[in-house]
Amino acid sequence: MKEYKVKSAVGDRYGLLKVLEDVPEIRPRKVLAECDCGVKKEFTLHSLKSGLTTSCGCARIKDEVGKRYGKLKVISNAGANERGKYMFECVCDCGEKTMVQGAYLRNGDTTSCGCLKKELEEDNLRNKYEEKRVNGVALQLFDDKPRKNSSTGFRGVFKYYTRVSKEERFGAWITVNKKKYYKKGFNTPEEAYLNGRLILEHKHLPNIVTSNEKSDMDK
Repeated sequence: MKEYKVKSAVGDRYGLLKVLEDVPEIRPRKVLAECDCGVKKEFTLHSLKSGLTTSCGCARIKDEVGKRYGKLKVISNAGANERGKYMFECVCDCGEKTMVQGAYLRNGDTTSCGCLKKELEEDNLRNKYEEKRVNGVALQLFDDKPRKNSSTGFRGVFKYYTRVSKEERFGAWITVNKKKYYKKGFNTPEEAYLNGRLILEHKHLPNIVTSNEKSDMDK
């Protein structure tokens, strides 16, 4: 029986594709080819020779370089990723560079390097914070929990020593609309809180009800 020697296609070029090697024992016959964009894929030799396939698919991809999508400007075609999705290198208005799938740019799913989402989240938190203000005062900051660095165990209560006798005393303070108010001369931190801090809150905070009052109202 006469044997036919199959001519190797290695080195042949078909459009943007250059054959790198034959894929053995595959029918229909396949070859591994590299596209000018850098992507390597297997193709049937028939599709290459017939002209049905002339690139890895990048030739069908729209030229996005120079186009703007939201805060992103496309600066180069990065070719296909490992899943065969075509990627574009973009620079964001904030200066960061990022790789984005072309489909996500065109359908509006991706419009920044991620900074826009962060900005929107910060704006949302800021708006929620501002909505809780009463007469310009952030009442959510005024609760009964002392700060972690509190030395007295009471919020808005501090310790000091008298100038002449150097005796230990306690005082209360509060800041409202960038103004500070004080009451001093108490012997214990509890006294400074009950007769100092709470008095200042009632005097300077709008429509405030302390936790002590709430518990009394619930009785």
